[in-house]
Amino acid sequence: MALGACAEETHPPVPDAPGSFLLDTPWQYESTTVATNGDESVPFPTDRAFLATVHYPASGEPATGDALDGSLVRFGADSRILVEPPSLTEYRDLGSRYSVVDSSALRVKVDHDGFFSWGYHYDRPSGTLLLNPEPDASQAVLAFVCDVLTTVLVDGALDSAAAAVADALSTDPRVASASSSELAALTALDPAVAAEWLLDVLSPGGILDPNVAGDVLAARLGPVVQALASVERDALTDTLVSALLDANVVAPTLSSERAEKALRFVLYRKVLLTTRNLAAVERIELELERGGS
Repeated sequence: MALGACAEETHPPVPDAPGSFLLDTPWQYESTTVATNGDESVPFPTDRAFLATVHYPASGEPATGDALDGSLVRFGADSRILVEPPSLTEYRDLGSRYSVVDSSALRVKVDHDGFFSWGYHYDRPSGTLLLNPEPDASQAVLAFVCDVLTTVLVDGALDSAAAAVADALSTDPRVASASSSELAALTALDPAVAAEWLLDVLSPGGILDPNVAGDVLAARLGPVVQALASVERDALTDTLVSALLDANVVAPTLSSERAEKALRFVLYRKVLLTTRNLAAVERIELELERGGS
């Protein structure tokens, strides 16, 4: 069943209805597989070959085989999908909502995106839940993975596997090249458009100072764009991070270390979600395993 994005209300399952097995039990996140045609310009957070190269900075041991290894998910009776990110000890509402269509299809909305059709299959003996979002949902799925990792950088353990993965993604040479191209083009835009672009970069939760009004944020981002216009291409990312830290737009609760790591990663997120990279997605599959209540 192919259902396009829409803005309708959610309808969670009732006991004994299709999908009722989802309700209010923790699901251990196992993996997200994104098959591509190879045209992507940056590594995906689901790229297992890339993730196999990531190591803990201190020990040098392999970090993880999956970006969200250790995450827990709950499907609430109120239609919310709650996530406990790696290294955290509480569930977070990252804006995801779901609705059961029938015994094989869900509608899922991730954050601000519309609803998309997700096929599902539950293997009861093994407790394994397979989810197959339609390819058009690739932006929402990839943004969700990035937002969970951003949450770890903002509130979680910086020595965790998830933080190591986020660092590796944001500092990869391919990301540096793609980011430089995006930032170089930014300086040629109308200042208001450039500020809007930066606000979108900084949109994941926990990055911006919640006490600064939107018009003030936009005004403070003007000098950031100006700072980019006067530096060499290979210094654009470092200049952006420094200028944002000096602009008093970042949440004051973030330490300088957390703020720098988070800013670099949300820039990666912006570059990842470009048309070229999203067009490379051919198939998506998520696997969850039922845990104890």
